[in-house]
Amino acid sequence: MTQRENEATGSIVAANVSRYRKALGLSYRTLAGRLADAGHPIVHTQLRNIEIGLRRVTVDDLTALAVALEVSPLSLLLPETASAEVDCMITGLPESPNSLDVWRWGLCLSRHGILPDSGEEGQDALFRRRSSPVPAAGERAPR
Repeated sequence: MTQRENEATGSIVAANVSRYRKALGLSYRTLAGRLADAGHPIVHTQLRNIEIGLRRVTVDDLTALAVALEVSPLSLLLPETASAEVDCMITGLPESPNSLDVWRWGLCLSRHGILPDSGEEGQDALFRRRSSPVPAAGERAPR
């Protein structure tokens, strides 16, 4: 079984997990140990399967991997580069946006190049409001 073509974001995650694991010099067993210590065990053979696209990553896997690899979950989810010159495939999008637009979208900076333009004024501001966390009672929203 290979990763399906429409699982483009899954391919990005798999490549990023592999890249960060290798950059840290971690074996699959060592990474599996870190995941177990974080309370989300994934056996070393399944980590290899994640990297080669034979096993999907759940959102719980994603956050646990980010903890174990000491990176932001976004750095696993989004493309390695942020460039207007580099296109990438993102699950759910019919066209390939450039990786800079994908990062701007992921960081809630802009919806341009990702979401359809309705022609209304203030679309980016509305997008940022919708995408921001709700502050707790008596607190301001984080920036």
